[in-house]
Formats: sequence, structure tokens, C-alpha cells
Amino acid sequence: MTHSERVYTILLSCPGDVEDERKRVFEVVEEYNDVWARFLGLRFNVWHWKPLATPGLDEDTQKVITKSIPRDYDVFLGILNARFGTPTPRAESGTEEEFSDAVKRRTSNSELSILFYFKQSELPRDVDTVQLNRVRDFKNRIGKEGLFYCEYLNTNDFEKYVRIHLCQQAQSYWSTFGDESIKKTLDEVLVTVTCRKDDNGELSFHADESTSMEKVEEASEYANNMILGAEYVTLGTAHVNRITDLFLEQSASLVASTEEMSQLKKKFGNNFERPLRAIVNRLASSLARTTKQMKSELDECVDAYEKGVGYMMKSLAVPIVIMVDKESGVTRNDFNFHSAAKSSSATIESLERFFGDLGPVAFETPAFRRARVELREQVQKYIVSLQRIRDLWRQVAVLADSNWILKNRNAA
Repeated sequence: MTHSERVYTILLSCPGDVEDERKRVFEVVEEYNDVWARFLGLRFNVWHWKPLATPGLDEDTQKVITKSIPRDYDVFLGILNARFGTPTPRAESGTEEEFSDAVKRRTSNSELSILFYFKQSELPRDVDTVQLNRVRDFKNRIGKEGLFYCEYLNTNDFEKYVRIHLCQQAQSYWSTFGDESIKKTLDEVLVTVTCRKDDNGELSFHADESTSMEKVEEASEYANNMILGAEYVTLGTAHVNRITDLFLEQSASLVASTEEMSQLKKKFGNNFERPLRAIVNRLASSLARTTKQMKSELDECVDAYEKGVGYMMKSLAVPIVIMVDKESGVTRNDFNFHSAAKSSSATIESLERFFGDLGPVAFETPAFRRARVELREQVQKYIVSLQRIRDLWRQVAVLADSNWILKNRNAA
């Protein structure tokens, strides 16, 4: 059976130091096309000069590339790290020239979307500072001109954001199709799964009995993504709880040690350095143990949360009806990702207070100072990681609100 598709072109613009990110864009689009082309009647096509520009001769290389760029592209997607790129006669790099052209085109085509991503990670010692400063100047300039850009830490981080943003683009395009012969009805694109909760409170998803045979395979795939996502999120939450317990224990130890030092001062006056040193060194050993334990928990927590969010995002590619089996104890709160984001925010606030408690004390030994600094670094790293995860949850929540339709299994 034949069907019609709308094709939307993405102009991918980036220099050579983000090759991994360039490949991820193609991979995400290829994966999404398998879903959207079938269910939503739309497809993304990525254009990048490396494989697609037509060889030729002109005043400069960028002009040759520009002639090959499709003039009717729908999305400009730019990526920058530490390199700005090779200057052209019209701009400081090919990426800047292509971006400027996209901004001009948008004045006459308000439907053109501009997505820009900047990598925020540790830079190598031999980084080209001239190139880096050009990136930073460009970033500051476009921010002041009203462009809201996205920052990411690594390639996996980048993939998650691109997956979310392109999913939002697809939703937007699908909702505005004017040709009813091309736009499919909601019933035709819906995937239906049933959710149940076991005795341990864990959720499970199953291809719904009412799903037509041709959709059973797709429904099962999304159900599996939900299951994996929920399992990794549960695992990440367990790590959060253990890390929180470590902080609470360490906070109690700090309070107790501070009180002990105060009592020593009252008892011995100014001649209490020797017993005080013993207390501080004992506290330093405790801080070092906490740092070691927390690093292990932190790495596993972030890994679990990132995998969980990744699987959840894959299950949000198309509209899904979730039949809630209330008899097994499932409620709509089980799908409230806004609550997950709020919970992350509350944890971040607690960590920031603990971070403040790790300031200098009246008497420090070298061992205590080293241990305190190392633990502060780990706490700060954990806060940054949780902030990223919280932001991802917020975007997942927005997609879930628009793509997940919850219905009670026993409702009429």
C-alpha cells in the first residue's frame, strides 16, 4: 500500500572537531525516520557538505559549498566546540557564514528553525586559543541577539538533546500538516501499551491486546524501551539514596566533631592543639572514605540515569496510549516526570547546603584540607551532573505530556 511523506531538510553546519557529534545526528535521524516515515508521514533529510557538496570551482571554497546547499532547508543545526573553522571572504568561518545566511532566510520564512549546540567540556592543553576565543565571541554575540542555544558536556549528552529537539520538531510539523490526504488521523498512528505494577512496586509494559496485528511489533518495541528506561531510573534513584545517606552521615560527623572541638577548647583553653589534631585527622579519614564511596556511586548513578532517560526518549518518538491497570496499583503519578525533575531539584538544593558546610574549619591539618577539597570537588561534580539530568527530565516531561495519552483500563 502506497503512502505519502513530507520531507524536511536539516542543514548540518560544524567544523572538524565535532566529528562524533556529526555522526550522531545522522544516526538519530536515521533511527527516527524508521518511525516517523511509517507513522507520521514525515521524514528528515540531513545535508552536510562533507558527503554531499558538489565539487566545483568558484572565487572560494565556501562559495562552491553554498551553491550545493538546498535553498529550501527547514532546520539549521549548528555545532561548535573549540574550533570556529576556516575563514571565508564573508565571515570568520564557513559555519558562521551558513548561520548568518540562515538568520537572513528566517526573516522571510518564520517556519525555519535554528538549533545551535555548544560543547562545554575540559579542553586539551594544546587548544588553539585564537579559534577558541572566536567560538566564545560568537557564542556571546548570538546569545545577545536573541538565540537560545543548548550546551552539552559529551557526545552522549549531545545525542539526548538532539533526539528531544528533533522529536519536538516532528511533532510540530505533524500537527500543522495542511493536506488532510497526507496527515494521518490520530487512531492510525497511535501505539497502545498496557502498564501494570507488581508486588514490589515495579512497572511493566506490554503490547496491548487491542493493538492491531501490524502494530504489535512496534508496540512491543516501545514497551521494552519503557521497561528498560524505568529499570535504569530505579537503579539511578537507588544510587541517589545511597549518596544522600553518605552526605547525611558525613554532615552528622562534621557536627559532632565541631561540638567535640568546642568542648575541648572550653576544657583546655588555648592548649588543646594535640587532642584537636587527633580529631581533625580522624575527620579527614572520614572525608576521604566518603569521597571514595561517593565517586563510585556517582559514576554508576549518572550512567543509570542517562541510560534511563535515553530509553524513555526512544519511547516518546510517536504518540502512545498507555492503558493504566488501576487494579495493580498503577496511578498517573507513576508517569509524572515533572515530579522527577522537582525531586532532582530538591536533591540539588540539599547538596548545595552540604557543599556550604564543607568550608574551612578553625583548625585544619594538611590531611584534612586535602580531604575536604577532594570531597568538595566530588560534590560539585555531582551537582552539575544532577542539573543536567534534571534538565533532561524536564524536556522528557514536556514530550510525555504531549505524546503519552493515559487511559484507565476499566474506563468506558
